[in-house]
Amino acid sequence: MPHSRPGVATSVAYWSLQFAGWGLYFWAQASGEVIIADMPWSKAATLWGGFCASGFALTHLLRWSIKRRRWLSLPPRALLIRMLIAIALLASTLDVITIVLSLAKYHTPVAPILGALYRRLPPNGQLINQFVNSLIVTLIWVGLYLGFAVQRHRYDEQVHQAELAQLLHAAELRLLKAQLNPHFLFNALNGVRALIPDEPARAQDAVTQLSRTLRYTLASSDDELVSLARELEMVNDYLALEGL
Repeated sequence: MPHSRPGVATSVAYWSLQFAGWGLYFWAQASGEVIIADMPWSKAATLWGGFCASGFALTHLLRWSIKRRRWLSLPPRALLIRMLIAIALLASTLDVITIVLSLAKYHTPVAPILGALYRRLPPNGQLINQFVNSLIVTLIWVGLYLGFAVQRHRYDEQVHQAELAQLLHAAELRLLKAQLNPHFLFNALNGVRALIPDEPARAQDAVTQLSRTLRYTLASSDDELVSLARELEMVNDYLALEGL
């Protein structure tokens, strides 16, 4: 399983960044609402805790969809269209969640921290900027995720291509052996047959050399490395049989 260790490292990095990113955003927004808008911590923590928990779940769902539907293997145009739709849906959903939580806690559709920052704007302008806030958060997450995911996908594709090339090379070698071994075997057997009447001792040696050579040939597909002495011994046997 050559990809198990990199896969575990990638998963650990993803979850670490998810918790760290959404945790930092929660702290920044909740504490900012307490300081800037002078709101109680319990209400600020509820609003932005719900927002960040929803963002955590929704972005993970997006990641699952990207992996499950293999979006990274799509042409750039098709990937871009899907990501734009996903960004719009995700940002709109987070904006609706913000409005619902803000209404539940503060009886106003605009979160107090955003209302304080954009207090000079009319209510509609504040709502628009609240949506822009959700959109920016979504764009940052998608941009960071795609940046890492695309690089990882390219690396996996390169590894896959290298493995295919290695398998193809091994298959070509096996095919070459299958083509050469019968020809060599027939020649060696004919040579041994010719030695038996006149040089039986030499014929016995040739049979021993042939046995070692065939055993080495059959086992070489399983052993990637052999000693130099073993290799030289097989070369001598091979040349001796070729000289029969």
